[in-house]
Amino acid sequence: ILEALDAEEKDIEFLGSMERLNRECRNGSAHDLIEVREEEIIKNSNMTSAQIINKLSEYLQRIYPAWSSEWATIYDRCNRYILASL
Repeated sequence: ILEALDAEEKDIEFLGSMERLNRECRNGSAHDLIEVREEEIIKNSNMTSAQIINKLSEYLQRIYPAWSSEWATIYDRCNRYILASL
C-alpha cells in the first residue's frame, strides 16, 4: 500500500493509526461481537469514522484512478432495494 500510494509521512502515520484501531477495536468487534463506539474510534485513531472513510476513499482514488465513490455505497443501495421490495 505504501509503495502504491507513493506514501508520505502523513500516510505512514495514518496507516499506523489504522493498525492500532484494528488491534484495539476491530478484532474484538469481529470475533466477539463487541460494540465499537465513535468515542473509541476517535481515541484509537484521532479521527472520526467519517474522516477515516474519506481518507480511505482518497487512497483508493490515488491507487486506482478509475475508482468511483459510488462503488463505496453499493451495500446501502442494495439494502434500499431489498427494503423497497419487501
